[in-house]
Amino acid sequence: KNKKHVAIYRNSWFTKCRQINFIQNINQKADVDCQLSMNKKLQTDILEERYGIIHSKVLTHTKDKREVLLLDQKGIVREYAFTFFPEVDNRLSVINRKIRRGGLIGKTFRDNGYDIIKRKKKNFIIELPVWLKKEFSTDERSAQASMYEFCVRKEAGSLKTYGFIFEIYNPK
Repeated sequence: KNKKHVAIYRNSWFTKCRQINFIQNINQKADVDCQLSMNKKLQTDILEERYGIIHSKVLTHTKDKREVLLLDQKGIVREYAFTFFPEVDNRLSVINRKIRRGGLIGKTFRDNGYDIIKRKKKNFIIELPVWLKKEFSTDERSAQASMYEFCVRKEAGSLKTYGFIFEIYNPK
């Protein structure tokens, strides 16, 4: 019952977040375009410099959404990410399968020769729901969060949107 209650709360919280904060910002012009070539750092690279190897624990991955926790080698949750997928381009299906099996989005694309373009929509502070406080093992009431459009391009190919990502960072 408790796990079901947490899942229902989590889904309703993100449905509300999606309706209020996220979707309204998707169609706005990005505040900052940040292009990461294959030799630049991803958020995961920064986490690994601080905490060692980072891996994902996939909570949900459907054709519409992905929900993951990023954990360090000690099992401490360092980040929560929720991705909304538009219709995924068929040419990305091989990469998408690797990501579905637990691959980290940025690393998986980079390791397969893609340039990554993150179009930042918004940075903000968010009030942490109880279930996420437990995942982060914190008593903090709020945490840093960001939203961005995750785009990829291979060589001189066209830019493709893979998803819209909402990240919440462990306040510790």
